[in-house]
Amino acid sequence: MDGETAWRLFNEGQPVTLLINGRREEGALISGLNLPGFMTILLRTRVGEPDRRIRVPIERVDLAP
Repeated sequence: MDGETAWRLFNEGQPVTLLINGRREEGALISGLNLPGFMTILLRTRVGEPDRRIRVPIERVDLAP
């Protein structure tokens, strides 16, 4: 993913479907950007489970088709 797309998705603040290291994650929310380099992503969880937050290099994340 490029920095411009990451910034746009971060500003929209809506859940999206991402490919992170080739794995599909639906309902992911970009909660932080450290350009150029890393993004913080909040992954979808079930009600009552703790939040799953990951920090990933931006080049390993793509917007799912």
